[in-house]
Amino acid sequence: MLNKVKRFDEMNVIPFIDIMLVLLAIVLTTASFINQGLIPVNLTETANADASGEQTEAIFISVDEKNQFYLGEELLNEEQLKVELAALPKNQEINLRIDRIANFEPFTKLMDWFKQHELTNIYLQTEQK
Repeated sequence: MLNKVKRFDEMNVIPFIDIMLVLLAIVLTTASFINQGLIPVNLTETANADASGEQTEAIFISVDEKNQFYLGEELLNEEQLKVELAALPKNQEINLRIDRIANFEPFTKLMDWFKQHELTNIYLQTEQK
């Protein structure tokens, strides 16, 4: 009997495409699409920063290196920010972005204002080491 040797001229790429589509789906569902904003803030680094958090319609409050307050991208003084916070619903998600060289005082003021207006859905953004 003669053994016929089948030549390997072609490669079936369908399993390869299936694997790539699964990997693409995993990457897209776990990727973080957090809008970092245009305000230059050097976030504090932490070892356990959560980079996979889903973002709903949160507002961003930033404190830059000059201890100035921003709501979104708009520069506000303390009184303007207090008025804006008073108008927020109590379950509003708020993301804090505080520059690592900013003083601690703006953070304590913000926390006091949040407590005053019963805002408890607060997240502090950091960078992962």
